[in-house]
Amino acid sequence: MATVALVMLPFFSSAIVPAEKMGQGIRQFVEYQPVTSIIETLRGFLNGTPNTGYTITALAWCVAITVVGYMWASSMFKKRA
Repeated sequence: MATVALVMLPFFSSAIVPAEKMGQGIRQFVEYQPVTSIIETLRGFLNGTPNTGYTITALAWCVAITVVGYMWASSMFKKRA
């Protein structure tokens, strides 16, 4: 189930359609998930207009996901070892 959610996250982001053009319900979800901030950061760098807020948010999400993943993997390894 988690794999399906990870595969679907890019589809529920601003990768294809800007968040402000989406309906109210989906827009709230899209604005506060990690893929949107990463995409907006990359879009800003490619256009030559980086947004500091999106960049900080994207880096924070990446660090948080890495730390949680590392802690989860460590606990699973300790259980099996």
